[in-house]
Amino acid sequence: MGRGDQELQAIEQLARRFVDKDLAPTVLHDDRYPHVPANPRIYATAASLGLPGLALPEAYGGTAQGIYSFARMLEIVAATDGSCAALLFTQALARATIIELGPKSLAECWATLRGDESEMLLGFPLYEDPEELPDSVRAQSTAQGYVLDGELRQVACLPGARALIVPALIEGSSERAFFLLETGTRGVSVSDPLVTLGLRACGAADLRLDKVAVPATQRLAGQAAAVSFARVAERFRPALVAASLGVLRGSFEMAFGYAKERKQSKKQIVEHHMVQDLLAGMLSVLDVGYLALGQACALAEEGRSTGTELVSLQDLITTLVTRAATDGVQVLGGNGYMHDYGQEKRMRDAKQLQVVFGSVPTRRLRIIERRLAQG
Repeated sequence: MGRGDQELQAIEQLARRFVDKDLAPTVLHDDRYPHVPANPRIYATAASLGLPGLALPEAYGGTAQGIYSFARMLEIVAATDGSCAALLFTQALARATIIELGPKSLAECWATLRGDESEMLLGFPLYEDPEELPDSVRAQSTAQGYVLDGELRQVACLPGARALIVPALIEGSSERAFFLLETGTRGVSVSDPLVTLGLRACGAADLRLDKVAVPATQRLAGQAAAVSFARVAERFRPALVAASLGVLRGSFEMAFGYAKERKQSKKQIVEHHMVQDLLAGMLSVLDVGYLALGQACALAEEGRSTGTELVSLQDLITTLVTRAATDGVQVLGGNGYMHDYGQEKRMRDAKQLQVVFGSVPTRRLRIIERRLAQG
């Protein structure tokens, strides 16, 4: 076993210990958020173990293990709780965006992982298309910086966040910019936590900005900000695919175990052809997804994606996972819809993961646009 294999194995073991000891005992309870209080201990513990920093530079508290190691960790976590995987994904992506766009002083302050239980959350527009950011927030230039007005819908991790990344359209131009905004700033209003379809423990809220004064030093990058952000998002797409596969693996393992234990007409239900068909379909998606994941991570890490590969992989796998997770509910029959079994949660989480980085129709338009641009 080479050094790289040993390091990956250690990361996987660390993720499994976190899941077994800290995550699994409260998963179903935390899924009732916002009807129950948020559980800040989960992210604090994950941060103290260094899980959000696997793909971040060492200079900012990360371990620079790369996207594949980060993706493997997310897959293990998502098999038990898609919400926690989404939370870790969002925090890593938010920090990678700040590091990429700069300036360095802002990145050192807000993107650096502390590695202890005081780790702060950052809100992030996770459900927006990285290549077509909303213009619902406008930024007007002033002598001191900018004034922001507008609103953002369903900002991930905004409840409880100390700051967030806000995309805005510069007034009088077509230029997009990003700002790092503290949630306690005057004029910032955060809605009550939203009841989302899935990933409920990765809370989301709406944001309203009313003449919010932002210093020029809190603007991320310059005119190349939108392009840089799209590049960061592209690099993280395989990790999103891994989280989706993890949700399906959890669903398959529950369905397969249930089918072997339960009997109907004096034989295990796993012996019935219709159940075998559902399970085989789930396993096929997992096998194909895992085969593609390694190649996708290599493309992302080395920047060798020429256009449609990574966004197409996200679209295909998340769509197939959503369908297969629904089959996982069917295997359990009526019990599949009971919250105590966790199977309907996995179905909801799979569907919510499908709209990360924009809706399905928007993503498919993006795939064709990229292909047309290639000639």
